Amino acid sequence: MNWEIILISYILFGILSVWLISLYPSPSLCILLADIGSFFTLILISIYLAPKALILFYRLYL
Repeated sequence: MNWEIILISYILFGILSVWLISLYPSPSLCILLADIGSFFTLILISIYLAPKALILFYRLYL
């Protein structure tokens, strides 16, 4: 998986979120963008860290 593309899209999503909130400041938009951002963060963490954690657990305890 190409991590540069994922990180660039994540940064662009953050810039777009700040731009949208500055154009149309509403609490529902802020909550929606925060939920989408946290969902992307969870996906990135699960894809990137879960295999490493499983390998580390396997080496330490089994």
